[in-house]
Amino acid sequence: MKNRSERRPRVLYLAFYFPPSRASGVYRARATANHLVEKGWDVTVCAAPLDFLYNVIGSVDEELSKTVDPRIRVERPSLNQYTWQQDLRDYSWLRRSFPLMAKRVYQFSQTKLFPERYSSWAWASVTRALKLHAKQRFDVVVATGNPFASFGAAWLFNKLTGVPYVMDYRDSWTLDLFHDEPAFPEGHIAWAWEKRMLGKASAAVFVNEALRGWHAERYPEVADRMMVVPNGWDADVLPAEEPSGERPDEEVPTDERPAPLKFTYLGTLTAKQPVEEMAEAFKIARRHPDLAGAELQIHGHLGFFKNSPGTLKARLGLQDGPRPEGVEDTGLRYCGPVSKTEVGRVY
Repeated sequence: MKNRSERRPRVLYLAFYFPPSRASGVYRARATANHLVEKGWDVTVCAAPLDFLYNVIGSVDEELSKTVDPRIRVERPSLNQYTWQQDLRDYSWLRRSFPLMAKRVYQFSQTKLFPERYSSWAWASVTRALKLHAKQRFDVVVATGNPFASFGAAWLFNKLTGVPYVMDYRDSWTLDLFHDEPAFPEGHIAWAWEKRMLGKASAAVFVNEALRGWHAERYPEVADRMMVVPNGWDADVLPAEEPSGERPDEEVPTDERPAPLKFTYLGTLTAKQPVEEMAEAFKIARRHPDLAGAELQIHGHLGFFKNSPGTLKARLGLQDGPRPEGVEDTGLRYCGPVSKTEVGRVY
């Protein structure tokens, strides 16, 4: 039996979006967990419950699960699905019997306890982690957001056990990146929570210097514990380059140049992105002679929820089936969803 000093260091990784989720932040979480295992860490991940991924939001990429190192232990604490429930048969006894009381209880939890609808998962993660910690101690906690309730869970676990934690900002909680302004009004409890969590964190990690700088300016007392770990690229999804047989400097005859031009977007379009502006800009660009007949091919998922594709197609002006006669061709083409494991083929 190994001595305690010889055992692998243990990390509790709080990552709600983890395979088979296909949320945009899942790729950083997958890479982080795999990297830690490769470096000799014993990794336990607390992730979203599977029924939420499959039945509530319908947002999964099952092939991605195969890329997770099998040595990683994945726990899936429960989540109160109050705001996502649309079917009366899914309601709890309290909500069915006393709907107004249930609503008040939920609103109180959001306005007075923690302002995020994933908070119940965070507290359930702490409960699960304490049981695991009692059997074999964790050495550090890494929490990645969003959801940012994972930061709250790390803070609470630290308060109860003293285990240090790191906050990994895949996104910004209190800064609205699409409008470059605060996401909450002054006095909102989100600000108090962020200051509290950053104050106790051993480190805070950001994906770029702009985000680190904004947070450092707002929380100067902990700026020395802030650092940048940029997103990378996934070598396992890109195939080895095959020789084309052509020399880079070889001239292609003008009459053999491919036309029209094709542009490609690969990724997930979301409701927050300026998709109308993109569609309108491309329609205007196609009026230039060099771009006559050009196409903008969109590969990937339209949104993260079951009802997202229809809404985004309408915003883009895309229609299923052949284009009706008399309707202008905008050049936009939706080519369907793409699994992360198929990215190399699409490229």
